[in-house]
Amino acid sequence: MVSSDNSQKANIRPVSTSLIDVGFSDFATDCHPEFVDNAYPDRTNHGLIDKPSGLCVSQLFCAYEKCWPRPDPSNVTQAQRLLDEEDLFLASYEDLSPEVRGWLSDPSNPSLNLPSKLLFPAVWSDVVAAIEFASENGLEVSVKNSGHSFMGASTKKDTLHINMNRFEQYAPSGIVDCGDADAGSDGARIVDLAEQPCRLAAARNKPAYIRVGGGENWDKVYRAVDAANAEQGNKYHVVGGAAGTVSPMGWTFQGGLAGTQGGRKYGFGVDQVLQVEMVLPNGQHVKFGPVEWEDASSDGFIVPKTTSVGGMCRLNPEEPDESLWEWADCPEGAGIDFDDLGKLHPYLRPRLFGIPGIVVVSACAPEVIDAMGVFFESFRLRWVLAPDTLNVSQAESDACGMADAGLSILMCYGDGAYGTLVERWESYTNGYYDPAVYGVSLDDALACPETIEGTWSDIMKYPEGPYKGQVADVPYPTIRMEFIYVGGSYYLAFGSGTASASDQANSLSEAHRQAAFKALVPADNFYGSEFASLFNTTDADSFPSFKGANHVGNTFMGPMRDDWTRACPPDLTQEERAAECVSIQETLWGTEALARLERIKEAIDPNYMFDCEGCVGNNRVRRDAPTNSDTEGEASTPAGSSESNDDTDGPTFSGTDNNSGPDSGSVAHDIRAAMLVMSAGALLVNNLQ
Repeated sequence: MVSSDNSQKANIRPVSTSLIDVGFSDFATDCHPEFVDNAYPDRTNHGLIDKPSGLCVSQLFCAYEKCWPRPDPSNVTQAQRLLDEEDLFLASYEDLSPEVRGWLSDPSNPSLNLPSKLLFPAVWSDVVAAIEFASENGLEVSVKNSGHSFMGASTKKDTLHINMNRFEQYAPSGIVDCGDADAGSDGARIVDLAEQPCRLAAARNKPAYIRVGGGENWDKVYRAVDAANAEQGNKYHVVGGAAGTVSPMGWTFQGGLAGTQGGRKYGFGVDQVLQVEMVLPNGQHVKFGPVEWEDASSDGFIVPKTTSVGGMCRLNPEEPDESLWEWADCPEGAGIDFDDLGKLHPYLRPRLFGIPGIVVVSACAPEVIDAMGVFFESFRLRWVLAPDTLNVSQAESDACGMADAGLSILMCYGDGAYGTLVERWESYTNGYYDPAVYGVSLDDALACPETIEGTWSDIMKYPEGPYKGQVADVPYPTIRMEFIYVGGSYYLAFGSGTASASDQANSLSEAHRQAAFKALVPADNFYGSEFASLFNTTDADSFPSFKGANHVGNTFMGPMRDDWTRACPPDLTQEERAAECVSIQETLWGTEALARLERIKEAIDPNYMFDCEGCVGNNRVRRDAPTNSDTEGEASTPAGSSESNDDTDGPTFSGTDNNSGPDSGSVAHDIRAAMLVMSAGALLVNNLQ
């Protein structure tokens, strides 16, 4: 436990910041007003992340253990939790029952999950000092950028909390043009890590990269890229998330869905990373990345296969001046990212096309919008999931996508794809639209979907008010945890790029790579009828990975351990669910990949300094010390290098389609009478429990 005596402040010795005492009164003063004073659509995480206490989270309930404020809920059933949270996702504070408001206003609520000591590091040396202090005193550490975790992973009681929001910003001056950088021949190992980002970017046919600090969010990154494009002419495009306050670090290491930023074409967030800097649990400041790779195009991949990873340690961690840093070889290590370098892609003219939703696109009459919703959605799903039915190429389809939240729109990149989109909409409507069925004329139907010119970040910037010019959130801060899609439920961020942009040295599952879309589905129906037909369930000792980490909620347990056709029963208590149901971690990574990640975790962080909710190892009993067999043959780690394995994506799912190779993109689907009928194939699923 972190004590409140001043000796700890003196001993931590950060270079440019100080340790502060925080508690419930700070949380109530700083964080409650955004939820209490504002209805759902009027809230923003921009109103939370800069508060002086550093305690705010984007879901009010996630300030409590398991994102549930009921006092001591471990022996309360899931059914009771569902009653506690019923109809609260879009709720205003005044909609809460007196009982729930009592829990939220009680400073002695035992479920509170807030730290009592907090540090705002400004430079790397501050982080090193904090980690060394935690190690010397046997403390756990919790880390936050924006508090945007549906698992509640960004806060924890009795920890030293590191809030990265005031950390040095790199993005505004972090774009590096690689020019004619030498990509290196296959098998040529990179020795100088200073050259590695441009060499790897060139090998992946990208002209530049951007350095992003551990305290920055997508709003700051997008504005940095927008400013560079405004100054130099439109040159750069960055693949990122839809919500401005999401951290590139947390987003990336959960896969990184980029439906609004060209992810269907360019791949997941994890596919954009070139090099990583971090501070490990032993206090070492390291940087690492791929140093050897080989061509993988014959296997259907559009980027080289990473065959070796190398890294270095900083010899003078107390030095705040980056120009004076000294790097040298260091022992193996892995941990949590504090700074990463991501690829920049050539600029393609962006446009948003569709009918109104949260983002206002069209000025057509409300009755036209109501009538057109289903018809336009049938066209949109054909474009993404079955482009051949519209005589559209996979490349054209991949250029358009969306991070769905009831948004009947597509964000497209490039003149060619956009031109085809508009042409196919007109031909599709002329061929299939029946005014007698929809009650709206053909001319009105054709004119309703309109176009907004500009980047996603431009479209989502606040036009006025205290956050003018900043990129907004989608969704807005909520009372309860978990993301519930409003309206449409298909997250359209998957395409041939997400299937083929892997360097084959990451933990994303085959379900992630080969998915057509992500959906939230009822657990009872899914496990009882669909699970076995979509994924390989023949090995009782190897549960398949099938969920997406981005947006996964704290209650999204897997099925019963002894019967995978039964959803985790709601009449079980939280402790019983943990014991009798497949863990969330196992549904995310699968049994085999999770076991590998757990062994790496034990080797790098044997004392569990970092033990966040829903993270690797958080759901298991840790061993006192790893054995040699625990780390033997593991994947590459930051400071050293080893040969990568061919099976780094974990277990595969079962499928019957014949287009599931890495070069084919999304699984083929059949559409009949403007309705989507999913074939037995790839589906990335999150279950509603």
